[in-house]
Amino acid sequence: MFYVWCDTTVSGGSLILQQTGGTGWIYTFACGTGQSSGGDPGSTSSLFTQLITNANQYDIVYSNSNALADTMQGGFVVSSTATETQTEVPTTASLYVVNVFQIAAGQSVHVWYETGIAIGCTTGTLLCFIGILEVSGGRSCKLDLSGGAFMSSGTPDPTTEVCTMGPVIAGGQQNFRVDVSNGDTAPHQISGFFLISIY
Repeated sequence: MFYVWCDTTVSGGSLILQQTGGTGWIYTFACGTGQSSGGDPGSTSSLFTQLITNANQYDIVYSNSNALADTMQGGFVVSSTATETQTEVPTTASLYVVNVFQIAAGQSVHVWYETGIAIGCTTGTLLCFIGILEVSGGRSCKLDLSGGAFMSSGTPDPTTEVCTMGPVIAGGQQNFRVDVSNGDTAPHQISGFFLISIY
């Protein structure tokens, strides 16, 4: 888990991520009045790490220890994916498709936060980038990483998203992919991620 945030009207509430099977581990984050957060969604250092094994039952709990009613919202940035093994994207207009996913007809992909870096990439418009692209239909959301500096767009706990793709119709328009692109003349390590919701 890399990031946690909550927004409350009364101090004293907690946002909890817990495993309800297996060893039954629990992570509790104390929420203050207003916006509270911990960690960094673009970090390589995690707030909390726990082996998952074969127990796949988990709860997100909103806990209110106050005498007053409390309006709460919040969430976690959690990763349980395997690390990609390709260390460098090859030179000159090379494309690395990280993964492909599909959404249901009538749904949209909402991008709330995007962050990444293309180490040593030359400055230029979309010379090096990460992007979520609609395979059939042409819609996309790209983060320009040209210039070699750490870049980010949006925030992980916003009310306005970076971009929206959809709603989609049936067929190929339901297919999306995540691309890592290097259009430079030298290979580069390019990394990053998108925080999205699909609805």
